[in-house]
Amino acid sequence: MSTLQNDRLICRGVKYMVRKQIMTAKNIYLTALRWSSLLVAIFFFVGLSPAEENTQKSDLDLRVLCYNVHHCEGMDDKIDIDRIASVILSQKPDVVFLQEIDNKTTRTGQVDQAKELERLTKLTTIFGKTIDYQGGEYGLAIMTRFPVLEKGMSFLPLCEDHEQRGVLRAVVEVSPTQKLVLLCTHLSHIGTPEKRVAQAQKINELFGKNETPTILAGDFNAEPDSEVYQAIAEKWVNATDNEQKTLGVPVPSSKIDYIFYRPDASFSLVETKVIIEPVASDHHPVFSILRLNVK
Repeated sequence: MSTLQNDRLICRGVKYMVRKQIMTAKNIYLTALRWSSLLVAIFFFVGLSPAEENTQKSDLDLRVLCYNVHHCEGMDDKIDIDRIASVILSQKPDVVFLQEIDNKTTRTGQVDQAKELERLTKLTTIFGKTIDYQGGEYGLAIMTRFPVLEKGMSFLPLCEDHEQRGVLRAVVEVSPTQKLVLLCTHLSHIGTPEKRVAQAQKINELFGKNETPTILAGDFNAEPDSEVYQAIAEKWVNATDNEQKTLGVPVPSSKIDYIFYRPDASFSLVETKVIIEPVASDHHPVFSILRLNVK
């Protein structure tokens, strides 16, 4: 065999080996592509695994404010809704519970205070009437940044000839899978201990078995050592510091405003404080951050 023929055979062999390697690489690439397409399809149709789904869930820190606003009349005898709105906004709340709200009464200039606070704060606000008063209404309000799904008003037993008291209820959606019940109340400060305790017991009867995460807040007109407080504490967890007073200006001297929650396992308390505001109302607002275990 001549040298030229030998070179041609070697060249053919090299070309064959190159073509074989190219075909092998092409087959590997096509196989990998098919597997990757299959994996994408499986991921698309099956979705996240349970372990991955759990990593998408997170607890939610709720900023909660409770405030008896004294129909927005301050200690300077001025009706000032803007001032109350500023106190509310200073805490960047997710939910707010207000007591002593006027709706178109003579003493506050026929203003719908709940609607005005909604305008000033941009928080959805619902009002609940407890009594008719001076040509208008007087009662409670709940404010929230969450969508409101339901709302309603329940009335409590009367204490002697004192005004009607009640509980304003709102159900809000904090996530596509999680609802939260909000309850705002203002209990009587007049009456026998038995009748005042009856108001607390009525709240427990209506809402004390709630398994949906629930926040109850308001002016309970009851010190921590009172029978009224003890009745509420049978069914609810206190999310405030009983050593921090809420009533009296300029320095508070009594503790009668509270934030409670249930069930116990649904929340944990992150922070609580009383905001010292000596002019806007005769009460000081109570603020707590509650960590909600989101489903």
